[in-house]
Amino acid sequence: MPKERSDAADAMDTVIYKRGHKKTIDLFSSETAFALSEIMFFLEDRLSPLVISRAKGEIKERVLDSYCMMDSIIGWETKTNNWAAVCGGSIGAAAMYLMEDYTVLAPVIYRVMGAIESFLSGYGDDGICKEGLNYWNYGFGFFVCFSELLKQRTCGKIDLMDDVKVENIALFQQRVILCKERAISFSDSKGILKMAIGHTHHLKERFDDVRVPDKKYRERFDDDSSYRWSRMIRNFIWSKDIPADLQLEECDYYFEDSQWFLSRILLKPAE
Repeated sequence: MPKERSDAADAMDTVIYKRGHKKTIDLFSSETAFALSEIMFFLEDRLSPLVISRAKGEIKERVLDSYCMMDSIIGWETKTNNWAAVCGGSIGAAAMYLMEDYTVLAPVIYRVMGAIESFLSGYGDDGICKEGLNYWNYGFGFFVCFSELLKQRTCGKIDLMDDVKVENIALFQQRVILCKERAISFSDSKGILKMAIGHTHHLKERFDDVRVPDKKYRERFDDDSSYRWSRMIRNFIWSKDIPADLQLEECDYYFEDSQWFLSRILLKPAE
């Protein structure tokens, strides 16, 4: 007997039917737009003009034009979870790579910033990601990518990372590690530390209080079943010769906004 469909699945089918699959902007379509636009930025002089033309056309039709022409808010734009950062940040990144005219780019970034604000509102001032460590890597990772591209595009005038709340979010990974590679398991996160080494090293360069786990806990190429370009390439370009400096200590943490209590007790080896 087939499983019952969720209301969310039915709603998505309705959106796809009304808008057409090419006009539906979801996680994968926005991520793909970001990935292709960035690949073209790096390799445009080495790729076939036909490939460049096709890729730019598909990004424009499926994502950028669709996003600009929509006269209503997309559901994920007001979400307070990873969707707002992944979709919004990816669209913003693709726009910055492909739109040279600031008068065309500015309205897109302005709208994307609404989604980014929604994403950040899902965190309290304590910086806890209630979706767990996997989704911190995912959603906050795309936020960092977008933020740094925006900082570069605006010559440092807009720096979303220069914020106390964002700094607290950056400390989430080290705060929820229990021992070795074990982390708090919450939501559908697996509770296993898979450090995105480029992401972590970049946060270390931005915030002095970030601590870096041992590199043996870094994620491998095939740990991400979707092989997301943005994170993989930054594991290369953001990875630095930064020594591990995370020393786990016994502690009691109470995160007031998220109402999480963490008590870390380190077991001593038997004598």
